[in-house]
Amino acid sequence: MSTESATAAGTTATTRTNGTASTFLVWLRSYRGVHYVILAVAALFLLYESRHQGLFYDDWDFVDGANTNLFAPHVGHWSTVPMVLYLAVRTVFGLDSFLPFAVMVIVAQLGLATIIWRIMLKVGVAPWIATTASALICFLGAGGENILWAFQVGFMGAAALALLVMLLLMRERFGVWEIIGVVVLSILALATSGTSLPVLAGAAVVGIVYRGFWRTVAVLLPGAVAYGVWYVIVELHSTGNAYHASGLFQYLTQAPNYILGMLADGSGKVVGIAALGAVGFGLMVIWAIYRLPKASKRWTAAYACLVAAILFAALTAYSRLNLDVPTSGRYVFLTTVLMLPMAMLALTAVQTRVGLPLIGSVVVVALLVGYNFTQLLPVLQGRASAVAETKQEFAATASLIRSGASLDPSAKPAPRFAPQVSVRDIQRMVDNGWMHPGSFDAAAMLTVRAALDVTITSADAPNTTAGCTWLPDGSNSVDLGSGATIKAPGSTQIQYVLTEGTTVSNPITGTLASGWNRLKTTHGNVRVVGTANTVLLCGSRHELTSPGQG
Repeated sequence: MSTESATAAGTTATTRTNGTASTFLVWLRSYRGVHYVILAVAALFLLYESRHQGLFYDDWDFVDGANTNLFAPHVGHWSTVPMVLYLAVRTVFGLDSFLPFAVMVIVAQLGLATIIWRIMLKVGVAPWIATTASALICFLGAGGENILWAFQVGFMGAAALALLVMLLLMRERFGVWEIIGVVVLSILALATSGTSLPVLAGAAVVGIVYRGFWRTVAVLLPGAVAYGVWYVIVELHSTGNAYHASGLFQYLTQAPNYILGMLADGSGKVVGIAALGAVGFGLMVIWAIYRLPKASKRWTAAYACLVAAILFAALTAYSRLNLDVPTSGRYVFLTTVLMLPMAMLALTAVQTRVGLPLIGSVVVVALLVGYNFTQLLPVLQGRASAVAETKQEFAATASLIRSGASLDPSAKPAPRFAPQVSVRDIQRMVDNGWMHPGSFDAAAMLTVRAALDVTITSADAPNTTAGCTWLPDGSNSVDLGSGATIKAPGSTQIQYVLTEGTTVSNPITGTLASGWNRLKTTHGNVRVVGTANTVLLCGSRHELTSPGQG
């Protein structure tokens, strides 16, 4: 090759490289590029924060190995997909590192963020408003209960899969692969969590508008049949969900406030001011109803998501009426995701109608993102503390097992944040090599002792109550020594700790039966720190002290 040819080739290659770099920089500065930068930043942040997280509460239902039925419901939810994911991660990676579980739930959360971003773009939300709003899902402190809690891969994953069904039904081309996608994704969504039900109902609305009634029925029918078969064969024969409304009367009288609280008060948690959130939610609904007669086809998904949010609140009001407050973070997370397309569509319409600069609307949404980020950090810190406590309690239990101590295999040594895990479960996880417990402190060992050694049994009434003392309900601090006889007016929750010298265990919650009970320990000193009702203490030593003294 001549020198001139080589020079020309080099110049062409340099020009091509510069052109590629220039194109990438242009893309990076576009709303699409910014959206993916937001996802990348969020992923790095969440991975960094995951180093302090771990398995928590419901996580243990799927990893301790006690439940081998992949089709068994979890609190009423068909949960085969998350069960399989948990068992796969446990088998491949074990339980010592939370990172594989963190990746699983981060993918679900950020997948949900990018799917709802695409829906916002399709319904006509201004691209920069949609992009900024997608960051809200990445750092939603008001819904922080979902974030980095591995168990919520089912909650968020089911909604993400159902929203993917909605996106497929909106595609201009709807061929064989789209049909297969809708069928497969809808079945997977239903087998992931019941949160998919209201979202798939919204997807059906979109399908009817875009694809027609019968074609929508045809592509969603396999999922409906699969869920129906599971419900009849499995769910109807399970022990059921103890938290649902007790009957039609309770639902009709209490559910409306529950539903409105989830949607309106939940919006207040997102914006940080209860009244402002409720007013904003009300104005959005009024605007959506007002514009409905003139709404274009492309707005269908925004209306469908809003309907899905209301249906989710209504279903939750039935299934969790006696369990959670309506503004629990996990509920606020999903209602926020589902209401976002309509809220941002309304913001876009107002901004366009009034002629306000786009930057103003973007800044408003960005301020919401910033506020929620500040609310997210304490949530993650609180759960990190709970996780650290549980790890130490498991380690203390493993140490007792290794020492040959006589332990009840069915006893639960970490009742605060892993109440379903027994001594037998911990031994199995250690023996199988899934878990290698680390160090623990004296307080952790005392907490395990409090959970394993303190017993509450029925007792006969004492011969006399002359030396007994009434303990009022609320916070207290009463030392019982090795135990006492206690009379409760009805089923009464009681909190106690175990003390040994200056070491104090974490609080344990127990339940006194109506009538006389015997609370005793074979280790240390029991101190009652709170009761739900006024009770009568008799026997042993007991000194009433003001709350906080010890």
